[in-house]
Amino acid sequence: MNTSLQDSFPLEHYGHNLTRLARQGVFSPLRGYETSITRLFQILLQREDMKRKCNPILLDLDEMRRWRVVIEAVRQMVAGEAPDPLPTRQVIALNYEALFSEVSTSSRTHSFVAPLQPLDKNEWELAPGDSGSEEVLEQLFLKSFSKRWWPTLEDWNPPNEPLARLQRLFLAVRQSEGQVLLFVNHFQWLLGAEPQRSPIDASHLLKSVLARRDIQLIAACTPEQYQQYIERDAAISRRLQECLIRPDEKFPGGMQVIY
Repeated sequence: MNTSLQDSFPLEHYGHNLTRLARQGVFSPLRGYETSITRLFQILLQREDMKRKCNPILLDLDEMRRWRVVIEAVRQMVAGEAPDPLPTRQVIALNYEALFSEVSTSSRTHSFVAPLQPLDKNEWELAPGDSGSEEVLEQLFLKSFSKRWWPTLEDWNPPNEPLARLQRLFLAVRQSEGQVLLFVNHFQWLLGAEPQRSPIDASHLLKSVLARRDIQLIAACTPEQYQQYIERDAAISRRLQECLIRPDEKFPGGMQVIY
């Protein structure tokens, strides 16, 4: 990994290093969800294919089950049981408590920047039907919006401290050159949903870093939260691949943690 000590500070300060815990033997093996974990790995391995989604979003009502599936995936990566090159990756879980530490709800501010030129309605209507629609939509975004709307991570000017912290975290993930995966449970909190729990709206920043593939992440939330807060935002949802967590048929009772 090419991340320097200084660059890696945000990873440790605003995240929990699940890979390090797995190497210490903290996590017990999990049985009953191999199909879901295999699907998770398949999505992550699509990173090099620009036409395919590479950021899985785990959908399940049970928060503990979402965590356990991710933890088992990390355990398998550390044990060399995941397909290459995943065993070389580190997984950092976003630490919301550190991200929002000493921040008031008044910090929830963001601004919209108008397009440089009027949008061509015909272009936008035709793009989704194009065989290379992903590339066409990217070109339209770059053509229609100013640099401040679609900025690089370095150029993005965060309006408050939590977003500045998130920007530093994303920079550290990008600096790792694909060696770090970010796990974001309650992904909807980064989109301004449930403001009583999350004082920020990082949707503009997320659209930029996911479109540029600056970072790769594993998101998670409930199916209802996905439909209510994520699916309706096309620029976000088309970066994420839904992955429903379901027990394998041979384990009808659900997950079994092996101690």
